[in-house]
Amino acid sequence: MTETGVLISIIFTIFYAASREKLQFLFRYTPTVVYAYVIPMAFSYSGILPVSSIAYDTIQNYLLPAAIIFLLSSSDPSALKKLGLYPVIGMFVGTLAVLAGGLVSFYLFSAYLEKDVWKGFAALSASWIGGSTSMLAAGKSFQTPSSMMGMMVLVDTVVSYSWMAFLIFLRPFSGTIDQWNHARPMDISLDGTPVTPTPESQTSIFSHTHSLAFAILIMTLGSELLLRLGKVHPGQGKIISAFGWTVLYATLAGFLVSFLPHFKRNQEDYQNLGNFLLYLVLAALGASSDFSSIRNAHLYLAAGVVWILLHGFFLFVIAGKFLKLPFPLLAISSQCNIGGIISGPILASVYHPSLVPVGLVLAILGNLYALTFAFLFAWMIA
Repeated sequence: MTETGVLISIIFTIFYAASREKLQFLFRYTPTVVYAYVIPMAFSYSGILPVSSIAYDTIQNYLLPAAIIFLLSSSDPSALKKLGLYPVIGMFVGTLAVLAGGLVSFYLFSAYLEKDVWKGFAALSASWIGGSTSMLAAGKSFQTPSSMMGMMVLVDTVVSYSWMAFLIFLRPFSGTIDQWNHARPMDISLDGTPVTPTPESQTSIFSHTHSLAFAILIMTLGSELLLRLGKVHPGQGKIISAFGWTVLYATLAGFLVSFLPHFKRNQEDYQNLGNFLLYLVLAALGASSDFSSIRNAHLYLAAGVVWILLHGFFLFVIAGKFLKLPFPLLAISSQCNIGGIISGPILASVYHPSLVPVGLVLAILGNLYALTFAFLFAWMIA
């Protein structure tokens, strides 16, 4: 289809530009994920692309489950056993702080926003626990309107990157905060496990052609099977739709295949393809959006700011004081929730290079359970 070809060309162009040193100024303050959403939206607004197309639905229905499987298949859940108890507690408490902040923010702002704004809040909660993949999956599961998802992408980008800058700013004060909290000493190690943070964008999709057959099989027959399995279950009210079940099955499938030798040997291939499909889904979402709700952008942003500040209060002040967890661990747990698998390890490196593996493994943990907590959050606010 013409629309699919245009979207693919846009994503390849973004990836190519992000890999060119002379064009890095374009991505210094604006992450690639924003371009992947805004450019298709501008194309549809200007008439180059239609606002409505069956191609957009096909991309989201078939490629999103495949993206979830590919991204989770490149994770290493067994590394959690090497972390110990305190980092996992910190991550879990950070997740609860996200839900608590979201509940308060929702009840403060929902009366001034659209009737079904709970769908947008629920989708954003998935992003602030497990990253962009979880957000798109939750948004599709809750049937969040495209325009509302556009606002949530804006909030996610502006607020999460501002929050990361704030956590970096607090780095010199971590010792003082730990003294105030009477925090226990920091003693976390992954026994020298080598970890490389996943880059945000890749220009190469596959480095081994023999993996291509498995990828095509998953994107076609695998996605079709997951969609059919999702339709077997009746919808649970307005929370879990048929596609919601599809997403849950895809998450389980991604977790299980991560233990298979083939996926362990070709982690980079599937990670790259998963990232590409994720951006393509985001582009389809952007192309199907409009500017009708832009008038409420300030309210959405205000809700996001209040949400993130409450998350910080619950995590740093209340949990930090009572659990006495060291501030570097709390900061990393927060960013692994809010920023996900890309920015979590980056923030960890700011606090100490040896904490990079901790950040990556905690972000993987958030990826694994994000949708479960997003469905719980949706049930509480719907």
